[in-house]
Amino acid sequence: TVTAAYRCLETVLDLPFTYADILKIAINGIKTQNALTTSSNEIGMFWRQIGRTQMEGKFCLNSDYRIEYRPDIKTNKGSVIFATTRPILFLNPDAWYQAYTYKAKDNGIVPLPDSSIIYYLENSPEYLGRYGVMRFSNKLPNGQPAVGTTSKRPLCFDYQMLATKYGLSIEVELDDLDNKNENQPF
Repeated sequence: TVTAAYRCLETVLDLPFTYADILKIAINGIKTQNALTTSSNEIGMFWRQIGRTQMEGKFCLNSDYRIEYRPDIKTNKGSVIFATTRPILFLNPDAWYQAYTYKAKDNGIVPLPDSSIIYYLENSPEYLGRYGVMRFSNKLPNGQPAVGTTSKRPLCFDYQMLATKYGLSIEVELDDLDNKNENQPF
């Protein structure tokens, strides 16, 4: 485009910059655009909706997702051994799409079909595969805990990568919740 046009005309035009200068500017522009695309694409929108739904208490730890720190993980995609212990996000396959569509519609966004989101998720670099079987706590339709657990094959993601790339922040400090003083308003 602009760089190609300049390359063709550089011998005829007398300008105070070189092809290398234009190429450097073009590469920086492409990098900037790719960074913006990362935060505005469908996967970025998905993780933003999940984060917002969790903040409202409608996407709950232990029933809809779990985060565990592990030195390795074995999924249907294979085994991964991490250099250091990493947080792994396990999404309950029955809960994530409902949470995503709830919040997307609430924000006036048309949610993508579940098959499209699954395709994008499974092809993202953060996706680690499906884990064997994990127990998730049951919950009532209003989000309150219910008796019992359900065994599911969760989708697994490198939570640290999601937090860095998309700003996802759904990790809950259980100690803070358990030790909360009842006399404090927050």
